[in-house]
Order: sequence, then structure tokens, then C-alpha cells
Amino acid sequence: MASRRKEHQEDAKLRVLQIISSNPKITSRELAQKVGISNGSAYYLLTSLIDKGFIKLENFRKSTSFVV
Repeated sequence: MASRRKEHQEDAKLRVLQIISSNPKITSRELAQKVGISNGSAYYLLTSLIDKGFIKLENFRKSTSFVV
């Protein structure tokens, strides 16, 4: 049985993927606001999804925001 935290993380990952598929140029800050998570959590989720190959990073700026 998955813990509540794990379920919340999986739900956030799914929402991140859905939002990115509809708006591929969204920043990590905007993504965090839409999902309702902190900027750090959004960054963690994005890097995790990039490492797993679910998201392909096209453009990275010096700012802390991703543009995927």
C-alpha cells in the first residue's frame, strides 16, 4: 500500500506531465503555481522526469526556471 506522500507525488507528476503537454514553454515557476507545489518541488519533479526520459529539455536559461 502506497503512503499518502507517495500518492501525492505521483499525482503531482501526472499533473506536471499534463500541463507540460498542453503548454511546453511553461516555466518551472508557473508550473509550481498551477500544480500547487513549491518552486523547489517543481524543480525536483522536472529534473526527475527529465532524468527518466519523460520530458526532453530543449532550452535552459541562466534563471532557475526550466523551459521544456
